[in-house]
Amino acid sequence: RACLKGFASICPYDYNVIICYVSTGLENKSEKSFVKTCEICESLKHSNSRKFWIRARVHHALNFVTRQGVLAKSGDEILGQSSSLKEVLGPLFQSCILQPTRYDNQHLSSFDSRHSEKELLVRETLWGCSNVIHNVNGTGNEPIDSQKDVVSCIASMIQYLSAALSTYIRQVVCVYCAQLIRNKAEEEALKVLELSYEWLRGVCRLTQTILTKIIDPQIITTNPLAEGIDAIVTTILPQLSSSLSSYPIDFDLAGIYSSLLSCITSLKRHEKLMMVNGTVAIRLGTLALNLQDNTEIVLVCGVMLSIFGLIDTTLCDTIEDFEAEDLFMIGGILCSLGCVFSPRPMCAETSSRMKLLGASLLRRIGMSPHDEERNDDFFSHGGKPHLLNMIAASLRKNDFSRVEGFAGIILSSICNEQSVPMFDWERRELSLADQSTGLLLGLSLLHGCVTSKSNTNALQPRQVYSFIGSLLNLYPRMASRTVPSIIHVLRTCMDPSAGYDCIESTLLVSLEFLASESIISDPHGAHLVWKYVSSLTNDGVPTAVRSSVIRILAKMCGSNKKLFRRIRDVIGRSMVSRDPFIRIAATATLADLAKFDLLRDVEEIIGWVQSRLQDEEPAVAHFALVALKYLVVNEELEFDLVIRVLEKRLGVDLCDTPTIMKLDSLILEGLLMLLGTGRLEEIDGESESEEGTDNVPIVSPELSKAVSLLLDCHHYLQNVDKDIYSNAVIRRRIYASLTEYTPQILGLDPDIMRDWDGLNDSKDTLPEITRFLALKSISVHGLDFAAQLLKSHDVGTCSNTKDVAKDILHSVSKLFRTLLLFEDEVHGSFLFRGSSIRNPKAGHSMKNEGRVSKAVISQLPDAADVKKVFEEDPQSVSAIAFLYVTGSIGSNSSTSQPTSELVLQISECFYDLLNEPLVDPAFQAVQTCSMMYSMDVVWASMEQAEESTKHTLFNQVVSDVEGWASNSGEYAYVALAALALAVDDDPQLWSFITKIQNTILGGSDNYLFASEDAMVLCVGMVAAKLSRTADARVSDLIDFIQLSLSDNSKACFGAFFGMGLMVKNLASRSELSGSNPSKVWRRRTIQRLLGIFMTEFDACLSESNSTVRELVDCLKMGESSDDLLCMCEEIDLSILVGV
Repeated sequence: RACLKGFASICPYDYNVIICYVSTGLENKSEKSFVKTCEICESLKHSNSRKFWIRARVHHALNFVTRQGVLAKSGDEILGQSSSLKEVLGPLFQSCILQPTRYDNQHLSSFDSRHSEKELLVRETLWGCSNVIHNVNGTGNEPIDSQKDVVSCIASMIQYLSAALSTYIRQVVCVYCAQLIRNKAEEEALKVLELSYEWLRGVCRLTQTILTKIIDPQIITTNPLAEGIDAIVTTILPQLSSSLSSYPIDFDLAGIYSSLLSCITSLKRHEKLMMVNGTVAIRLGTLALNLQDNTEIVLVCGVMLSIFGLIDTTLCDTIEDFEAEDLFMIGGILCSLGCVFSPRPMCAETSSRMKLLGASLLRRIGMSPHDEERNDDFFSHGGKPHLLNMIAASLRKNDFSRVEGFAGIILSSICNEQSVPMFDWERRELSLADQSTGLLLGLSLLHGCVTSKSNTNALQPRQVYSFIGSLLNLYPRMASRTVPSIIHVLRTCMDPSAGYDCIESTLLVSLEFLASESIISDPHGAHLVWKYVSSLTNDGVPTAVRSSVIRILAKMCGSNKKLFRRIRDVIGRSMVSRDPFIRIAATATLADLAKFDLLRDVEEIIGWVQSRLQDEEPAVAHFALVALKYLVVNEELEFDLVIRVLEKRLGVDLCDTPTIMKLDSLILEGLLMLLGTGRLEEIDGESESEEGTDNVPIVSPELSKAVSLLLDCHHYLQNVDKDIYSNAVIRRRIYASLTEYTPQILGLDPDIMRDWDGLNDSKDTLPEITRFLALKSISVHGLDFAAQLLKSHDVGTCSNTKDVAKDILHSVSKLFRTLLLFEDEVHGSFLFRGSSIRNPKAGHSMKNEGRVSKAVISQLPDAADVKKVFEEDPQSVSAIAFLYVTGSIGSNSSTSQPTSELVLQISECFYDLLNEPLVDPAFQAVQTCSMMYSMDVVWASMEQAEESTKHTLFNQVVSDVEGWASNSGEYAYVALAALALAVDDDPQLWSFITKIQNTILGGSDNYLFASEDAMVLCVGMVAAKLSRTADARVSDLIDFIQLSLSDNSKACFGAFFGMGLMVKNLASRSELSGSNPSKVWRRRTIQRLLGIFMTEFDACLSESNSTVRELVDCLKMGESSDDLLCMCEEIDLSILVGV
């Protein structure tokens, strides 16, 4: 110890340089100073020796600072210059405290000794600096320059201590405390926090001492102190307070906040300006939100007022010194904190000051001379949201998790794109500090977009509420802190002196969010909301506000069902109000409650509804009828009982259609909505007949009356001219109600329909048939009326005419479906083909013996009519129809017609068949199928010829078809390939078939085809013919078709149609299962063709689909994966969009 003491005492000045010079004799004395100082401290083996060295070094360094002032007084110098205190003690701090340390089990044994050294160094430094300041302040005989040097040295040391503490917290507290806890060393972790706490408290007190006791401006230099305070406010306090809150021990931070407030108040104006930015605002705001003690909250808020109050006292001509974005964020944060803390009595005064200051800053954004130039990119710089840049700056680059979290928040709430956000903040749970920062960010944006007068069209309240709602859905406990800000926004909208423009839209969206589940699901939030909302439902509140609040009560009840009784009482009082608008709002809210099945104890509520049916305001009666509708839908009331009560209350007979149609349009609309809620009535077991008939539901008289009234109302509208919109609204309700009923309720009888010939619609027709025809007529008229409504340009009466027309089309399509399904049930699924019909009574199928509906048969044209149409208008469509009736003209059977006549008939229309360009694939398919059908008819005719003439006859037909090429071009060979495909495997004709195949296959060399698509189509037909006999050339032909698809993907009709013909011929010959070589070949060929088709299908999609690729792989391997069926069933059909 004597050696260390003597060694320290002989070097009272610039110790590091002297050590380097004496030890090594280096010319560059400052280069090795830091290394040597660390080596000296670390070379001491015992903790007591290191502690003695620390005391001696700090003592002599501080004495040296004091001597600087004494020597300056006498004019002496020490080696020509003096060293600052932080340069002397900085290496010691680096060696003892800031050097990275591992806190694992191996190093925990030396933790106490090392930690006690750190505590000693911090304590001795702070105590020594404090004594120096007291000595300077206590002796008034020193020269000004001497005192100024000493104070400047201590101020620089305070700046260094603040920076060192920030590094210590970041490296040790925020990182290694977690390691200590994992190693079950909670006591050691607590010691680390205590050191940080004492360190911060000492720095704040030392700074306060300098700023409050040394008041002579000639002595004090506060720039280093301001930088130290900025580090404390920006980095140290937020990080340390977050760490301290994780432990059960209560650290008294109020003294630190008080000292900090005193220091900031004492700073000069220009020194405070360095802290006026969004970073300080969001850090201090988050800190305040995480505090629980009211005293600490008031002090932190006081710090913010002291810093940012400077802006409010700044002259308007210097407001441009501040960034508009910073002002926007600072003002929003101050308003948000003021609202959050306003319910606390101890914070009321401070909260009021913060709200006033925040609102003042937000309003002053528009006063900047350069505001017009900056409004366009208010939220954007360089193509990226400036808000994200501010968050990244405030959270620092060393904390990427928070930056990613807030990037996800902004992108998911403000971005208008429908894509998945870059960062999904639901992927991880946010810490309490992150939650508070997220809430503070959302509330500040809300206050900013409402209070600021600048152009913030890029950010609307609805977007901000979407952001806040997404946060509250994950952390509902924060809802109670959100409510005061929303209430403040509502009061701003309702204050005429506020001068806010978008009052209606902001008021409504704020009320809707206040009633949302994000807020109401939290009990405390629900209490705060109800306390405010209920006050707006009393008499004396403006009608617009009161009615708007009443309309959100149903949503509130859906979000929190515990509020039902309170909401019910408010609705009950409002339904008897003298103000018609209040009665309308209350009745409409009651209808919403019934719609969402939120009503309980409906006996009392039914009385309210009945009393409103005769209200003098038609809108009230309308919503009363709507409420009855949903009560019936939710099975709270019986439809028949409601109909009887309506006739009594309204004083009308539902059979009297003219009287019903004279009701007010709103009442009529509500009545028509109610008429669509009926259901079949179940027969009780006691009323069943003794014969044991089935318990079939029946249609009650009231239900039958309702359906008849709907039909009569539609018929009445056909004969009465009304306003186009009124007519449309009433028709929409009629169609919507009719679509809710089954054929039985609509009055349709399957047995009677089955016996009807489909033609007789005279007056003596049965009522069931008349009802069926009336429903069909209503459906057709609905389509016509909707089309007329869409084409109409008279939109002055209503802006949603297009929506009404869409609703009508939707209802009419459902009604058409009901009628078609009924016809299918009556006649069976054999409308155009032989099938079986179902007997609904027998419960099983009956074989249909070729029976087709007479109505269908009567509408089909005969062959003569088709020929006449073709002769009058020889186009491609009529030519196709003519080919399909070939052989039926002039005779009853196609086989009785000579082959030469058939070929002549086909040749007459073949040119006209192709007189239109084959562009649409579906039209091409119909044309090709008509050629194939005509060739099938020709071959059927040749089969009737004698065996001796069949050879000659076939040769003649082939020559005639080849002759069509002069007029019809390449499609004559399509007909020739179709003829080859129609012929069976007769050995006598095989030579001709081979000739046709060779002609087509060699067509590419002989230039027979003008287009590749027609050639590939003919090749596909030839391949289909060869596949019947498992010809080896089929594989080469498939290769040719696949190559054509890769070379010319646009002209691919022939390839796909040809592959389809091959699959059809391969699959129709016999069963594909089995080990026979022929079956194996056909099975593999089909798999190959399907694989080619699915590969091309996948290429047509905007993005390749994994399910389609998996299917292709299974087809190639010939084996199915276990999950292939599930993948195909769950495939998203939206991939077909744009194909």
